[in-house]
Amino acid sequence: MSRSHWRGTPIRIAEVGIDEPHVAQRYPFQLSGGMRQRVAIAAAPAGDPELLIADEPTTTLDATVQHEIMRLLARIQAARGTAVLLITHDLRVAFALCDRVQVMYAGRVLEAGRGQAIAVAPGHPYTAGLGLVGLPPAYSGLRPHRLSGGQKQRVAIARALAVRPALLICDEPTASLDVSVQAHILELLRRVNNELGTALLFITHDLAMVRQITDRTIVLLHGQVVEAGDTEKELDNPAHAYTRRLVASVPPAPTGKTAHA
Repeated sequence: MSRSHWRGTPIRIAEVGIDEPHVAQRYPFQLSGGMRQRVAIAAAPAGDPELLIADEPTTTLDATVQHEIMRLLARIQAARGTAVLLITHDLRVAFALCDRVQVMYAGRVLEAGRGQAIAVAPGHPYTAGLGLVGLPPAYSGLRPHRLSGGQKQRVAIARALAVRPALLICDEPTASLDVSVQAHILELLRRVNNELGTALLFITHDLAMVRQITDRTIVLLHGQVVEAGDTEKELDNPAHAYTRRLVASVPPAPTGKTAHA
């Protein structure tokens, strides 16, 4: 799409949390990854499609923006009668947004049904987070284009760990990975920390991961530290309004109760 064409596209950037109108006139390389994703999400429904395919629409976005995107997709569906097909590795997002869910592994459907029913009582071990993960050694000789996004990310993590660094900076290490692979990666990083003494610095928007693996948390807003301290304290009793919004925006864990609109 040319820049002149992009300028004329009736995108709804304000709906996805972008309060700078001139963003629509920038080239993609001038925007951050999260900003590019939000602009793309804003542009997609501009033509009022009958079907909107949302492939990982909330990946690498913080919890408040994720919440806004989910609400936006729900509004599009309700107001315009648009069907939404969500492709995601984030089961909480799927259960919170979708009426029906299909769980797939290696291209095969393992389980299908109403989202709340699967959330409360998953019928397949993979859905419950017990799937096997990992890459065969032969994958080390494959070109990047032969690997999926998740496989490429796992190879990158393996390469980083190979030199046994004193400090490992993990920038969104589990983004776009399904829950079973996320669990494997986090357990691997935990062993690296415990057995090799490698310090870990996580950069992430995933508060569930923050709670699971970190000891201390620093919350940033527009590049400024707004809060810092023990992870449990920061997430259970946040002092700053932005941190409170982040925590409140995380989709709730599935329960046995049925939600009513």
